[in-house]
Amino acid sequence: MPDDPRLWRRLLVLGSVGAIALAAGILLNRSPEPPAGRSIDIHSTEALAELLPQAGEGPFQSRTEADGSATDNGQLLVFDVAAPEGCPIDAIATEIMWGRDAGTVAAQYSLPNPAQVLVGVARLDRHEVQPVRDALRSGGHCTGQPAQYGIVDDEDVDVWTKVSRPWFGEESALYRTASYRLDAGQRPADLAPGPAWTFTLSGQWLVAMRVDDGSLETAASIHPQLFARWDSELGTAFLRPAESGGGCGSVDLDVENLPAERLGDSATRALIGLHDVACQGRGDVALTAVSDPLFLDDRVVGRDFLSEIPDSPTLAALLETRAVHRNGAIIYRNGDSAAVFSTVHDGSWAWIAWSAYVRHCSATATEMCGPDPNGPLGGADWQAVLADACSPVDQGDAVLIDHSLFHDVTGDGRKDALLTVACDLGNTIGIGEVRVYDGASDPRNPRLLQVLLRGDQGELGTGLRPDLLAVIDGELWIASLTWRDDDASKRPSVQQVDRFRWLPNGAFQHAGRSVAPVR
Repeated sequence: MPDDPRLWRRLLVLGSVGAIALAAGILLNRSPEPPAGRSIDIHSTEALAELLPQAGEGPFQSRTEADGSATDNGQLLVFDVAAPEGCPIDAIATEIMWGRDAGTVAAQYSLPNPAQVLVGVARLDRHEVQPVRDALRSGGHCTGQPAQYGIVDDEDVDVWTKVSRPWFGEESALYRTASYRLDAGQRPADLAPGPAWTFTLSGQWLVAMRVDDGSLETAASIHPQLFARWDSELGTAFLRPAESGGGCGSVDLDVENLPAERLGDSATRALIGLHDVACQGRGDVALTAVSDPLFLDDRVVGRDFLSEIPDSPTLAALLETRAVHRNGAIIYRNGDSAAVFSTVHDGSWAWIAWSAYVRHCSATATEMCGPDPNGPLGGADWQAVLADACSPVDQGDAVLIDHSLFHDVTGDGRKDALLTVACDLGNTIGIGEVRVYDGASDPRNPRLLQVLLRGDQGELGTGLRPDLLAVIDGELWIASLTWRDDDASKRPSVQQVDRFRWLPNGAFQHAGRSVAPVR
């Protein structure tokens, strides 16, 4: 023992500090204790699944366990993420979600919005961690194998678009998908937006999440609730701030002046899909979403002129600008270009069609580009005006405005309102008509001038669905679609274009008709 009491006290203090530091180190490096009564094997995907939320917790209305789970250790060893060609992210998604020798699908949830969310988890072998980390960090856009998870059907080609935005985990990658098919001439056709995917890595654990509504906002809202217990009880880092880099931005869906019904899920997904394929330079795929004919500047054009619409980067930049809602359409404008999408709403169901592109916001195209309403009737509440358009026996069905045109057809210097009107009849094809309202009337009570094509059965005798309006050389052109009764796909078979001329007696007269098959 030292003779100096002060030296003795100093040694006691140093010894106490060392003991405390050692104990703290042991506590900090020790694996978290599971809650009382719970034994957690952190090498088991099934054990991790038990820590996911149950049905009824937070936004998770229901939870379904996946059938055919893989082995307990969930080794993810069957794909080559270092391959210089191909689509590694497609392989990762396939193995985690659908592989029977690799990962296991932990759970499927339904959300109130509504959306379905699928969560898959796999435990990587140690030598796989770095290749997967590199694939998430440096992977970009790619085209996968024919669809294996039912975006549309087994013949579809999947396009994976990487998205740049803040996310979670030690390494992350976000993707949105779209699908298209190849027609008989091996040209892309029928663009269909697909789910959004998130990939998050923490240690040896890799989690994939598929959100069927295609929204990364939905994914961001539920990710912390899904994996909070993993981080707190197992010491993972699924809530650590991270970044998905090297990808595209996102279409701006915060539309100004949008009615209370909001942009429907179907319309939202269509805009996302169109933006994404344009962002990664797939202009050939983006063209499949264009209506035929398309309203280009001040005239209707067919597919022979579709090369005149913007190139892919221009279109992607256009869709990232703030859009405005006017007269039943959503309009994106960037500089001297504008893209117009006709929308349909009933409060819960909606779809969207690219109906016009303007290359130069001047002359007659100004009304498509500017922020001002189209004359006195531009601000009318057309859903209220047309509330009685559907038959009483179809009570509850929505009145659909596929297209609107504001143009002075009467010659009094004021823009009249021309609207395509149809009823949503559930699973049947809604037969429509065109209504013309006087631009000189009160927008609170527009005066109906004439109804065109009412009761017209069309070339096939099955009825018409007008979906595009234009004024060309002083005549009103109405493009309509019609279907064959025996076509189970319900795809339009024939396009019919009717021309009308305004007469001095104050009415339209039919001036001609042309019919062509829909390609």
